[in-house]
Amino acid sequence: MANVYKITIANQSGKQQRYALFAEKPAVTGTPQEGLQHVFATAHTASDQIAFIEIHRQYYAMCGLFESCPGRGVNVSVVERREVTLGIVHMDGTQSPGTTLSMTVIDGVPQFRQEMTLKSAANAFEIDTDDSFTYEEAVKYNYAIGVGGPARGGDTGAIFTFTPHPNTVYQLSPTNTFLVTATELEIGQLVDPSTLGKTVEVDFTKEVSGLAVIVHGVDDNLVIQH
Repeated sequence: MANVYKITIANQSGKQQRYALFAEKPAVTGTPQEGLQHVFATAHTASDQIAFIEIHRQYYAMCGLFESCPGRGVNVSVVERREVTLGIVHMDGTQSPGTTLSMTVIDGVPQFRQEMTLKSAANAFEIDTDDSFTYEEAVKYNYAIGVGGPARGGDTGAIFTFTPHPNTVYQLSPTNTFLVTATELEIGQLVDPSTLGKTVEVDFTKEVSGLAVIVHGVDDNLVIQH
């Protein structure tokens, strides 16, 4: 599987467009919660231009605060990020667990303490929360943890975040499926897929070359070219 995914968008819609990319929700085990997707990359093109988006398969555990009550268009202020490795199952069936982090709250600030003994599941990393906060406090003060990745300019962009529960073990397994749509949302903002217009799904478990070409036609449809 490629370490860098590349998406090309040919804007043949007849008008200027702004495109946004976000990921499908990752698999998360732990206390049930909805979780929130974020715009991870954007591209702005005039009619008949081509946009390019690169996605690096490098992941971060994120810990921070929502800027306000979570909702469409809200950003996350990142307090801390840690690069993580995912658990691996080898050809002989043995497993190498991935990064495991401990999350705590000190003086109202969510933060990671130290890496623990590696024990995450295959294709996942792990965040273990302690008893330094209550779920009610997490909701009231907009605590957030989740998955991030390298964004434009060297920053870490949020991919998926949620409000943590205390004393919970979370296994987070990032997805290789992304969605592209035309929207004015900015990088980092929360996105509700049900409110968007037409989208196209890019599943890099099927696009094994790591390359995908999308055409945005005058009918406003976004179609992957094979």
